[in-house]
Amino acid sequence: MLDRLERAVLALGVAALALLTFAVAAQVALRYLFGITPIWSEELSRYLLVWAVLAGAAASVRGHRHIRVEFLADLLPPAVRRGWYLLLDLIALALFALITGLGVEAVTFNYGMRSTGLQAPLSYVMAGIPLFFGAAAVFGAAGLWQRRGRR
Repeated sequence: MLDRLERAVLALGVAALALLTFAVAAQVALRYLFGITPIWSEELSRYLLVWAVLAGAAASVRGHRHIRVEFLADLLPPAVRRGWYLLLDLIALALFALITGLGVEAVTFNYGMRSTGLQAPLSYVMAGIPLFFGAAAVFGAAGLWQRRGRR
């Protein structure tokens, strides 16, 4: 199940990056070759960039590839270091869960609103927050569960 979720998150991230590349290339070509600047292109690019970054961040939690500052932890004895990493993982999991809940509230709050350029419902744009942070929470909880015997 986790592999499917990771593939889905990565597929959404890749799709967002591909569409972002196309949107930026189209924006540049239209602006400099034809003197036309569509009002939707910059806004779409921003939304796609945010979705791509959130998807990448969620996927990085699965493989434990997110950013960590290691030089301080390397100074700790091994038992304390394991406890430190457990504490950091629990804090990250709590943060992911909190942002997922707040993201659901943001989606419902922005339900009737539309974006300026695209006239797309803002709830669709905001849906990336609970979607990707929820996936990160699932990946983080699964990682803690898998590492429970090694601590």
